[in-house]
Order: sequence, then structure tokens, then C-alpha cells
Amino acid sequence: MTVQLVCASHSPLAGFPAAETDRVLAADAAMAARAAAIQEFDPELVVQFGPDHYGGRHMDCMPCFCIGRSATALDDVGGTPGRLDVPAGLAADLLGFVREDGIDAAWSHEMEVDHGFSQGLQRLCGGVATYPVIPVFIDCIAPPFVPFRRSRLLGEAVGRWVAQRDERILVIGTGGLTHNPDIFFPPVDVAPEETRPYLIHGTRQEELPRDEWLKKSDEAHRAIAPFLADAGITDESLHIHEDWDREFLQLLAGGDLEAVDAWQPNDIMQRLGIGTLEVHMWIAACAAASAAGCPPPVIDHYAPTKELGIGFGVLHASSEES
Repeated sequence: MTVQLVCASHSPLAGFPAAETDRVLAADAAMAARAAAIQEFDPELVVQFGPDHYGGRHMDCMPCFCIGRSATALDDVGGTPGRLDVPAGLAADLLGFVREDGIDAAWSHEMEVDHGFSQGLQRLCGGVATYPVIPVFIDCIAPPFVPFRRSRLLGEAVGRWVAQRDERILVIGTGGLTHNPDIFFPPVDVAPEETRPYLIHGTRQEELPRDEWLKKSDEAHRAIAPFLADAGITDESLHIHEDWDREFLQLLAGGDLEAVDAWQPNDIMQRLGIGTLEVHMWIAACAAASAAGCPPPVIDHYAPTKELGIGFGVLHASSEES
């Protein structure tokens, strides 16, 4: 058994930044370097921790965690549509293992994912179906939020399952770092009345069809891209907090994951932006890799990249480097 870990930011703007600045090009280069390493590793299985942005999950019944038996990626802004190659038997085995380990993960026979999964698979693996992948969803879109400790424990349980396998396994965590896209993905309680039916019920209502929601989201992101690239716009005004991002990356690189247990999600959201809670994916993925025998990760890249609306980071680890 050999394991590789990659955690990386994602952004709906990654495919159409209004300016290809040095920071954008550096982020692209870091992703390309990881993609080349993954291609050389040639994983036999990918376990991916990812979020959702009201693409496939809605507030009528929002699980903390969910493992997909099968999955389809939507054609959303920043995403790549298509059918994921999910090995149903292995997904069921992972679900049973983490439940026995004390983690009450939900189970989806037909998971729908958005760019929170598909962008990472496309940019790192070359496509959403290049390798067999088990999608592991963590909710971080709206309160009440999952405690960070629970995501760490989920990751450790997944890592113990990975450790008993014989394959070459890639663990991916995608999302974050600091950013605040609440204008695009608002909490239900403060969302406009016209979008609230979709946020709660998704495709089970007809007041706002999903195609219209996705279309409006795409148009809004494209409209804001030139604003983000304006030299007069500061990182801080976009809730990109370089100091916090660097401290978080150093925490992961130091292997002290239990330090996140005391963090309060509501405090993180209020100080650093709703999108920052996507670091749940990094915490879970790093915990999984550690439990599977990887050393603490190496930071490959970080820069506050306002052209993408995010503090953009990439890190990796490998059990072969321990």
C-alpha cells in the first residue's frame, strides 16, 4: 500500500480569470506539478473529500458527511460535468468501516456533485473519470456547522481504512483557503426570497429550476471577474487573509491536527468568510493521510490570489517519503 495526499484550493474563476497575473500563473503551475506527480503515481483508487455549493445538496436534508455509491458531476461554473467512476463495493466497504469506527456518515446511491469535486478531479487527475474515485462529502455551506473535530475524526477513520488496502491510493482534499462567496452561496436564513426555495428544496421545487440557478451563478461569476482583477481591490476587502492562511498551512505541515478541535466554525465564518470553512476538506484529508502512514505534508504553493477570489494553496505528502 502506498498513499499520496494532495490538498488544493479551487475557484469557479479558475477557467476564466480576468487577468493572468503572476499569482494566477503560479497557482496554475503548482496544480500542474501536482497533476504530473499524480500521473506518475498512477493511483488505483482516489478518495476525495469535497464540499457542495447547493449543486447536489440542499437544506431540506443536509447530512454532515455523505459517501457516494455512484456520482455524477453537474455542469456548474468552474466544474466539469460527467459520470465519476465510483467503485460501489469499495464505497460500501468504506462506509461500513467508518460507521464501525464511530462516524455516522450518510449514504448516497446517486450523489450529485459540483465543482467542489469535479474541478479538483479535472485539474489534478485529468478528468472526473480518469481513476476510480470514492467521493466523501463534508457539509460547510450553511449553519448549523460540523465541528472541526468531527471532520478530523472522519479523516482518521478513512485513513485507517486506506491503511488496510493494498492499492496505490490518492487522497484529495479540495476547497478553501480564506474567501467569502456568500453573495453567490448565501446561508438560507439571509438568502433572497426568490432563491430560497431552490436552496432548501433543490430540484424538488419549480419556483427556481436548477438550470436557472446554475446559469445565474455562471453569469454572476463572470461579471465579477474583472472587479476582482482590479488593482485597486485589496485582498482584505475580499476576505482573503494571508496571515491566517499561512498559519493554517504551517499547522498542517507540523502535523498538529488536534489543534483544530477547539476552533468554532461560526467564529471562522464571521471573521474569515463562509468559504473558509472548506478547510474541513484539508483537515479530513490530512488526517486520513496521516492515519494511512504519510508524514506531515509539504507546502508546495501559497499566495493570496484575488483574481481567483481566494487564498490559493497546494500541499502534498507521500507515504514513500516517510
